[in-house]
Amino acid sequence: MKDHTRRRRELERKARVEDHAETKRFLCSLCPKSFAQLSLLKLHVRSHTGEKPYKCPQCPQAFAGQSNLKKHLDIHAGIKPYICEICAKSFFYSRDVKKHMIVHTGEKPFSCDLCKKLFARSIALKVHMRAHSGEKPYSCPQCEKSFGNLSTMQDHLNIHAGVRPYSCVVCSKTFSWSASLRKHMRIHDETKCSQE
Repeated sequence: MKDHTRRRRELERKARVEDHAETKRFLCSLCPKSFAQLSLLKLHVRSHTGEKPYKCPQCPQAFAGQSNLKKHLDIHAGIKPYICEICAKSFFYSRDVKKHMIVHTGEKPFSCDLCKKLFARSIALKVHMRAHSGEKPYSCPQCEKSFGNLSTMQDHLNIHAGVRPYSCVVCSKTFSWSASLRKHMRIHDETKCSQE
């Protein structure tokens, strides 16, 4: 009886493996990956070729997939579907909510060996270390100005493109730089504090 059950389970497992293999019949010619749908293969191939056919009508960004463009357009529209369960702050991406949770825990496990400044994330420490070394690995393709981190260079590109994607939720003033918006928000915080 046990042999019969074991044999039946083995046949079922083999059938599932074969079914799974059949469902991923679209093979990438550039790497070992395979896909269940031709559309997914086409999207994947763009990761090899760098093709980004979906262009944002509001800024210079382009995307390999239409769903990525749609998500990006939500940013321009100010749609932030991901919400922190503790403070109700909203975010464009789910990963940003996860990063934000450190605000509530206060944890800063990464320390600069040179100045002892603490950081919540290792990438923040890595970027900070560039301030000590003077390293600026990101160069603007239009004017060759260099930057210590990618997000600062991306904000700089907004100036060349003439876009101001960061907008104040209080007064609707717009900015090319995220740092400019953060600085501007202090005006509203100070106004709120002086009224209380």
